[in-house]
Amino acid sequence: MKIAFNITFHWQLPQLKFHLNNILNFNISSNCQYVLVSAHKENLTNIRDYLNTDEYKDKNVQYLFIKNDPGGPHLGCTHNVIEGIKYIRDNLEYDYLINVEADNMFYFEDKILKLIDKMQDNNKHMLLIDHPSCLGNELSNTQPGAPMPYFITTTLNIYSKYFVDNHLPLEYNKELMQSSWCGVPGTPFEPYLCWSFCKKHNLTTEQSMRDYFNKWSYFLHYDRDKSIYPDHTEPDNLTPDKFMKYGILNCPNGPRSSRSGGGYDSEPNAWERAKKFIEVHTPLAYEFD
Repeated sequence: MKIAFNITFHWQLPQLKFHLNNILNFNISSNCQYVLVSAHKENLTNIRDYLNTDEYKDKNVQYLFIKNDPGGPHLGCTHNVIEGIKYIRDNLEYDYLINVEADNMFYFEDKILKLIDKMQDNNKHMLLIDHPSCLGNELSNTQPGAPMPYFITTTLNIYSKYFVDNHLPLEYNKELMQSSWCGVPGTPFEPYLCWSFCKKHNLTTEQSMRDYFNKWSYFLHYDRDKSIYPDHTEPDNLTPDKFMKYGILNCPNGPRSSRSGGGYDSEPNAWERAKKFIEVHTPLAYEFD
């Protein structure tokens, strides 16, 4: 089985280096291809130099510079993810595409492989967070300008090649990109992707949306509020049950200045809280059915 990683990043270089040190040392790394995608040329060069060592010289790593960055953390993320997936689709041989970000990762190799096995066994082709795990039974419709309720189609995901080729919406839908989120212009990738699915596959009602994702998605169920070590728990970032069950880790980031469009981190070492989180929760990791 061949796996391609689409790894997008902006400014989180320490998080990315920590992330790469992990996934480039997986036992399956010889069957993996890693595409690093960024609109920041200096940061992409920094990572290329970092990996230019004897330790990683045998790894299949490619670098994709995004020249026409639309700007802003939301639109920039969407652009990077889509262009990275299109590059993999058009240039690489793979069976599964794993989409990750610098600070958003699948930490355990064995859990990645088990998720893929579960997808194969159940004829599913992408991952989807079970909504009661994070938002309650109703689909989200909390943001101004939202055209319709939506599933959280998470950026951190695993797609089969079949799904990339036949289902994933990789065209740009500019009319869906303008919902302001958290005081920052532009629609985040998660709702944008869900609405793009709806447009591509003519999902005009909430029920048709539910039916589509129920058919194609392997759902992840976890207890968002479960905490074993409260001092090392940060829902949405360091969520113990999500990590112990599926190996999903979201590193916290420090507050970012709106003055710089979200690009300046006023607490650059906030992500290191993830290291203690990993240390105390890894021994408690368990299997999922």
